[in-house]
Amino acid sequence: MPGKITAGYWCEWWVSDPSAPAPRRMQACPVGAPSNALRWARAGLGVIASALDEPASSYVFDWLGSDPREAEAGLARGEPFAFSVSCGVARFVWTARPVDFLPLVGGAPLPCGVRGGAPWE
Repeated sequence: MPGKITAGYWCEWWVSDPSAPAPRRMQACPVGAPSNALRWARAGLGVIASALDEPASSYVFDWLGSDPREAEAGLARGEPFAFSVSCGVARFVWTARPVDFLPLVGGAPLPCGVRGGAPWE
């Protein structure tokens, strides 16, 4: 249906360190469900977890081993999600928040996966 607003979640991965004037967004992704938002964050964290020094890597692996259902339920209730970890001077932050995807001229923006997009969809 043209013009239909689609509910979803906006996910971002940010990195900050003292050498940069402001945090840098490393990646962003729209998804359609809370479980997919957490899957996206967990995939990103899994990629860098083994490269982090202790105790940051243990903190990340502990979180990756935890049950994501509580965070998913919070997103479903409209609460934003954030997970951050610091390693040395760098700070990494993954966020997800509920959003409404507004229609654009020529079509409606859809979350990843609706048209065969991201693998976590």
